[in-house]
Amino acid sequence: SAQQNNLQLLLAEIFMWIEAISEEITKVINKNVIKGKYSTELYYLPCSIITRKDFVTQMKELYMNGSGSLRMWISSTGINADAYLELMDSEIEDGFDEKYKPHATSYNSSGNGNGDKGGRPETDDLSNPSTAKTKMENKNNVPKPSTK
Repeated sequence: SAQQNNLQLLLAEIFMWIEAISEEITKVINKNVIKGKYSTELYYLPCSIITRKDFVTQMKELYMNGSGSLRMWISSTGINADAYLELMDSEIEDGFDEKYKPHATSYNSSGNGNGDKGGRPETDDLSNPSTAKTKMENKNNVPKPSTK
């Protein structure tokens, strides 16, 4: 825990240096290279291998709950967002969604195209002796505990 805190303090110091350096590089580029009415700005993600998991979680929360940026969420994982989005576009063009449907599980309701919605079956399969016995003995009907 103490080592983690020390690393985070060190990273905070390094990120402050990087911010100052990037501001100076931006000034040099804008004054000596661009020389016009347009300007550029450098930005880095203040994330490292040590803080990546927390950073990804923060970006995911922003995306899921506050209409955050998908590009920022992807970048927070350490993957180049442009490359990832280009790959997604390519997969859409190639019809991956139609060719490679997800396996039906309790986490999705996509099914397999054959009427199977995935997840728990709507009716019990009584051909299984264990299921039939449980159903006949009403074993799944557990009474609620009393609140007294």
